[in-house]
Amino acid sequence: KVIESGAVLIRNGRIAEIYDGTAPDPKVLKAEVIEGAGKTVLPGLIDVDVHLGLSGGFSAQPATEKQMQRELAEYLYSGITAVESVGDSIDPVLKVRGAIDSGERLGAQLFVCGTLGAPEGPGSHVDAFPRKGVDSIQVRCPHPTSARLRAIAAESRTRNLPVVVHTVDREEVANALKAGVDGIRQGSFRDAIPQETFAAMKQARVTYDPTLRAADGGLTQLNRPLVLQTAPPELLSAIRKAMASPDFLKPREGLRGSLNTAEANLLHAWQAGVTLVTGSDAGSPLVLHGPTLQRELELWVEAGIPNGVALQAATWNAARLLRADRRFGAIRAGMEATLVIVDGNPLTDIRAMRSEERRVEKECRSRWSP
Repeated sequence: KVIESGAVLIRNGRIAEIYDGTAPDPKVLKAEVIEGAGKTVLPGLIDVDVHLGLSGGFSAQPATEKQMQRELAEYLYSGITAVESVGDSIDPVLKVRGAIDSGERLGAQLFVCGTLGAPEGPGSHVDAFPRKGVDSIQVRCPHPTSARLRAIAAESRTRNLPVVVHTVDREEVANALKAGVDGIRQGSFRDAIPQETFAAMKQARVTYDPTLRAADGGLTQLNRPLVLQTAPPELLSAIRKAMASPDFLKPREGLRGSLNTAEANLLHAWQAGVTLVTGSDAGSPLVLHGPTLQRELELWVEAGIPNGVALQAATWNAARLLRADRRFGAIRAGMEATLVIVDGNPLTDIRAMRSEERRVEKECRSRWSP
């Protein structure tokens, strides 16, 4: 439902009332007013695929706890109020989550996804993760067998943990569905996923996270005002230095074809009625932490996804995948007041999701342009 003119009353960090139409006098409610005329109030955005241990540059040096705390602050500053860490070392990430949850540090709410790699060996089973640590399990290995995935899915259910699989082609997607997983991450950048696979995905209520940003290239994103405001200057300097190399573009030449394939798969998933969620693969090269989902949502709309569907994927659907939909992901009485306010209406123009960014850019141009 869209309320054209209304108000939200917040008490003690939670949504107390929602008014459709004229709200009571703020003085009677003893409320402080945050003016929103001409703006849109939305649930905070959720990115279910970030790698806090990676910077988004080209260095293989893992991030420190202090750097990960900064990254979570970058997300919150950018209107992304919850993220899920994927593939990171568990112990340091849990310490960072503790600092956020205790209020010691300010940042996006952090969920932790434990990743299983090689088919067998140490760290290849769900019991490798602390029982009160991870919120979900991801399986990432070349062509995982259905038998192995079924065992992981069954073991995870005993611990009430959702299981997602990072796939690279339609064969891996089909194997994951046969195993009874809860979500598919990335889908396929290589080939078209058949319609019957998406139909099975819908029937099994399996979510689909296409991570289009991972195939976007990111070359046009470095000068965005929010990126310049949030990313460490030394990181941006190192990236620009690497981009000056003659060999920089060679490994990125095939990205446009990968993005076209990923966009087509996303569109077919939506047309089949699959539940969509948003992840950015932040931390991978040129996908910087912070304002990740604004560009992801724009790519979805460019692929043919309706604005409202994309926004729901980045809020309510993502909260349900994280099993946090009783706390946030919607604007409902009793929920946590994790909200964002943007200029304009993103249901008609998805670029409104970074309207503040565009306002700053326009102001800078008017002030300093010759």
